[in-house]
Amino acid sequence: MAQAIAAHRSQAAVIDGWCPQAERWRPAPAYDFTAPPPPGASLYDGFGWSITAARWRGLAEAVAA
Repeated sequence: MAQAIAAHRSQAAVIDGWCPQAERWRPAPAYDFTAPPPPGASLYDGFGWSITAARWRGLAEAVAA
């Protein structure tokens, strides 16, 4: 864990006060990243970014194949 923290020196102000004693993991839920978002536009669709909900689903499908 010390290696992971040391790899993020730019975040020192955030993690300096954090002293983990144990590293805990939990299984990630089974998400379907290829499914459309709930009705309505995704929040980031309104920012004009290069990533859109449709592009995200396409990329998710490509890596899942």
